[in-house]
Amino acid sequence: MTVDANLTQVRERVIDGLCLRYQRQGWLVAGKTGISAQLVKPKIFSVVWAFLWLLLFGAGIIVYLIYYMAKRPKTMLIELASDADDRPVSVWCDFDRRRIEVAPVFKARIAGRWATCGLCPTCGAAACSF
Repeated sequence: MTVDANLTQVRERVIDGLCLRYQRQGWLVAGKTGISAQLVKPKIFSVVWAFLWLLLFGAGIIVYLIYYMAKRPKTMLIELASDADDRPVSVWCDFDRRRIEVAPVFKARIAGRWATCGLCPTCGAAACSF
């Protein structure tokens, strides 16, 4: 296996790990390539808020329904930079609940913010620090 093929596999595992991390938070994967993923968080109708608007304002439920219909689902784009750095970097692993050293390291742009990401050597999960 060549170095480029190995980096491609690691890059795909990082994207898969990041997608899995956000899927646990209610995000859905709308599209995924080897270096990027687009996630969508669908809008959720809140029965509690609808009931409170109904109790407090009577016809306020109409206001909430209009608000809900106008609300858009949230979207997030995850992109990995094409290059990797072989220097180990300390990042936080959510699954091991500690800081770890990872290499190779990828720069990832998650929802417009840059993060340093890699694979945790103990659990294999994507680990990032912002």
